[in-house]
Amino acid sequence: MSSSIYDALSIAYYIDSQDMGARQQAAFLQRVYQEERECLIEPYRNNQRQFILDVSYWVDYLIDKVTFDKEYPAIQKDLQQLGMSLQVFDYEDEYADIDFYFMQLRLRIRYELTQGYTRIKLRTLLRHYGYKRRSQKIMLHISKCLNHFHLLPTQKGLICDIWDLSLDEMITFKIEPT
Repeated sequence: MSSSIYDALSIAYYIDSQDMGARQQAAFLQRVYQEERECLIEPYRNNQRQFILDVSYWVDYLIDKVTFDKEYPAIQKDLQQLGMSLQVFDYEDEYADIDFYFMQLRLRIRYELTQGYTRIKLRTLLRHYGYKRRSQKIMLHISKCLNHFHLLPTQKGLICDIWDLSLDEMITFKIEPT
């Protein structure tokens, strides 16, 4: 995980999962850029146009992967002739799905949910990603995600430690106040 929270592909995954129309997408990207610019990867912090173009590219890609995959070698060749290249991100580590879950959770809490929090049982979270038990390795990664995405696990309004929770207890996630 990098020190930044969002890149173009992760934002595109969120947009694709929400089935946003073009106007909703534009308004959402404008809002993310205005409100969370410091959370974007470095090249986008001072270049809104590039941020919107890159996110739009990845949204288009996610919508029509088959066509893009067929045309990718030709696109790469054309870009190389212009002295450019397409930046492809590496999301193939063991916990990439969990990273995306917490990134999307942060976006949902921030821009979609009016109550400012969401709840899930630890068992449900683990099961969703193919784990039957919690291991030290997975719990350590979840803790890193919570810190990275500035999410607070709480129970009954009090901050809690996910290491101390039983699998069937509800966890409420909120965004850390700035």
